[in-house]
Amino acid sequence: FKDSEALAVYQDVLKINPNHYLALWQAAVLSVKIGSRYTDDTRKAAYFDAARQYADRALQLQPEGGESNYAVAVALFNQATLYRSGARLEAFRDLRSHVYLATERRPDLPEAWQLLGRWQYRVAHYSLLERLYSKLVLGGVPAGGDSREAMLNLRKAHELAPQNLQICYDLARVYRYQGSRRRAIAVLLEAEKISA
Repeated sequence: FKDSEALAVYQDVLKINPNHYLALWQAAVLSVKIGSRYTDDTRKAAYFDAARQYADRALQLQPEGGESNYAVAVALFNQATLYRSGARLEAFRDLRSHVYLATERRPDLPEAWQLLGRWQYRVAHYSLLERLYSKLVLGGVPAGGDSREAMLNLRKAHELAPQNLQICYDLARVYRYQGSRRRAIAVLLEAEKISA
């Protein structure tokens, strides 16, 4: 729970070895976590941009790496929250290949499954305007947006990391949105027992 201190350690490692793969992808993930806590969009953007730079460097080192692709996908997903509609949809399109490759290469990484589920659910629920823009400008709606698949992937993330509160919350939210209130409550009651 000391993300800022951990980020500082990875940054120190990168001063000594700028191509340290673990330090790069972990610095990207931590930058996203820290940036997400701010309410100020300027600070968020600074952390998310730094995350993207770390992630891109990790991707250069290991283009097929599960961790580097996860880092790029999570940075893009969070950057997209600050973009206008067109750029946001472009980011969602661009992160598709990264998040799928992350789950393929690192099937043991619960956060990758969580991100895939979140992405699938978001794409499955594009508005009519978002679908139209994607078709006309971006070459189509990204394949893979599916509420049922999103639920399965969030469940997989939950199985891998049952103590992760954010995954519990995301799974409960999707259950609720899909009309499965009983399942949502069960996940939240289970999460209530997790010690922080």
